[in-house]
Amino acid sequence: MRPIIISCALAVFSACAFAQGMVEYGAIAAATSTSGAGAGKSTASALSKALGRIDGNLSTARQETPAAKSYGAAVRTYVPAKPLPKPALAAFDGIEPGAPRADLIAKAGKPSFAITTSEEEVLRYSTSDGGEVRVRVVDGKVSQVDRPQPKPAPEPAAAK
Repeated sequence: MRPIIISCALAVFSACAFAQGMVEYGAIAAATSTSGAGAGKSTASALSKALGRIDGNLSTARQETPAAKSYGAAVRTYVPAKPLPKPALAAFDGIEPGAPRADLIAKAGKPSFAITTSEEEVLRYSTSDGGEVRVRVVDGKVSQVDRPQPKPAPEPAAAK
């Protein structure tokens, strides 16, 4: 999954870089062909003027829009979501295959991660003790519960 996300991110980044280059090339070509050559201005001043217009347009775009103000938030505001409460491992004691999904949600709460396909739903819970419980749900009923394996007790030191 991670390689796919990285590949998509690289593709988007390269497309944006290509588009930026095309915009700058077009701005320079337009500025030098119409004003730079005809009026005898240098290419540097034509480039400065074209990029100044682009900067002005971007500055205008960065400002808050009226629609954003009407909802009481700026467009660029990031509000992190509250972390989900982590259930104790004991919350999964009564959850066995055949139990309704509603019982699972009532006892353990909202999962920290969920994947839904046309055939099944996989819910993953991070527990308060640092473990992880995976629950498979098919047709609205629990079909499998994967609990963390208990850690083996350390062996006592051998007497000499």
